[in-house]
Amino acid sequence: MKAYILSLIIMISGCACKGAPGAIPVGTWDYDILINGVDAGEARTSVRADKNRYVSVSYMTIEAGEVVNSYTQTLTETVDFKPVSLKIENRIIHGSKTENIDTVAVFNDNTVKLTAGGSTRTITIDKPFVLDGAIYMSELVRRKFRKGTEISFSVYEPTVETDEPISVKLLVLGEKQVEINGEPRTLVHVVESIAGIKNIDIYVDDEGITHKAVITMLNNSLELVLK
Repeated sequence: MKAYILSLIIMISGCACKGAPGAIPVGTWDYDILINGVDAGEARTSVRADKNRYVSVSYMTIEAGEVVNSYTQTLTETVDFKPVSLKIENRIIHGSKTENIDTVAVFNDNTVKLTAGGSTRTITIDKPFVLDGAIYMSELVRRKFRKGTEISFSVYEPTVETDEPISVKLLVLGEKQVEINGEPRTLVHVVESIAGIKNIDIYVDDEGITHKAVITMLNNSLELVLK
């Protein structure tokens, strides 16, 4: 569940693409989190340009009963989407107890220096890969969200798999009317498939800004809605 929520958050980081094809503007976007239609938390994502790099910072906090879960992910990549570093900070608060789970990956071409659980190791990946960042929506914007467009990536996501990239696919289904904060909007429906086991439904405008994203797991639905 944690990995899917985090993937959804970072997908939104990659959806802030507007203007010229492939352009990534700086900015901040805020979202409400709903579980089965009930307010459960909030999320924020921001993108900034730092020299020849893009830095995407995504934050989410979600509350379920006495448990408060917060995630912060900082993703750094070059302007042509080569991985630089990835830091994930996960804090779980349950009553008086707090658990911190941090993961840091630093990249040098196909070599990953991964620190997690208090230990560090070096991993060599034998095929090209990207991070779960801005390349997604940059590519869809370049293709003008044409219905039927399908794009595949090999993505390094250590919350799912530490030793090799996972498969992520995007499929544009076309325009669909969606209700956002009580107002109907015509948006483009994009489905993201993670490792062939989980789909995320994402609804974006023609500039590539995500207005809504939905994960359905068993009988539960988790939504992010643009404020």
